[in-house]
Amino acid sequence: MFHVLTRGLLGSLLLLFGFQNNYCHFVFFDRLKQLGNDIYQKYSTLLGMQLKLRNIILKQKQCIELIKTTIELQFNQKFNNILNGLFTPTQIQLLLHTKQKPYKWQTEDIASAITLRSLSKKAYIYLRDKKGFPLPGLSTLRHWASTFSVEKGILVEVMNLLKVKGSTLSKNEKLTVISFDETYVTYKLCYDKSNQQVLGPYKCVQTVMARGLTSNWKQPIFYDFDQRMTKTLLLSIITSLHDAGFEVKAAVSDMAPCNESLWSSLGITSDITSFEHPITKSSIHVFADPPHLLKLARNHFLDRGFVLPSGTFKVSEKHINVSGPMRKNVKLAAQFFSNTVANAISYCGKKMYC
Repeated sequence: MFHVLTRGLLGSLLLLFGFQNNYCHFVFFDRLKQLGNDIYQKYSTLLGMQLKLRNIILKQKQCIELIKTTIELQFNQKFNNILNGLFTPTQIQLLLHTKQKPYKWQTEDIASAITLRSLSKKAYIYLRDKKGFPLPGLSTLRHWASTFSVEKGILVEVMNLLKVKGSTLSKNEKLTVISFDETYVTYKLCYDKSNQQVLGPYKCVQTVMARGLTSNWKQPIFYDFDQRMTKTLLLSIITSLHDAGFEVKAAVSDMAPCNESLWSSLGITSDITSFEHPITKSSIHVFADPPHLLKLARNHFLDRGFVLPSGTFKVSEKHINVSGPMRKNVKLAAQFFSNTVANAISYCGKKMYC
């Protein structure tokens, strides 16, 4: 009541002296100032809480990113360990990131893809298009093959491919046998567009093939025109295979005069059938080509004058009188030394037939 009377008296006095409006303004301003101070204090408090929350959120985000990165690295490592023996690093990355495309396929990728393509074109297309295997397109392989160097001599690019392929093979699977032979070619001039040079005319081409001793693989590694196989050339080829990780354990050739000369230079005789590896010094065994041996044995046998009576079962005139290209026919030579012919000879011997 006192406050009401006091306020009324004060108001009357202010009204009497003309100060009522000023008083209201003063009270209103003081109230606004107090409210502003309260709001500012609350704003400062909220601002401090906001900063603390932002720091907490930032730290939580950093922790989440760290956890994500750790989980991704662990997954990628396990993924790589599982698929490392099946796919190249580029292929594994494509499997991990399906929308990512490689800027450029690496040589290792192309080498493994060509190996698969060489086994079956249909299987390659099926795995790439139907099963989603990360493989280069056939056009990519063709483009790469067009730049592949196949200059005569030791095929360096092939040796590089063998080195890559060898990383997936065991030591025993890389034990190698090399075989070489001359093949007659058409005696004419040819033009090489890629290298812009004229080739020939050549009489024959010397080709060297490497193949697995205990595993089923083979690869041409050398060719040259009108080139006889020599000791120096043979040892150079064996050294190149050694550098690619493949150990030569045997060499096979026919018994043509040039190869007999090679055997002689290597010290090969009827008693000594191996020579030293130029790097490892282990023995490399020499074998004569069985089909060629069979033909030589047949020809020699016939040249000595052995003749069977006409009409002998399964033996015809073409088996006996062999001349020209027929002297190279392996099938006739094998039939000549068949079990049937042997039994016939044995029978004639026992019966003392002339």
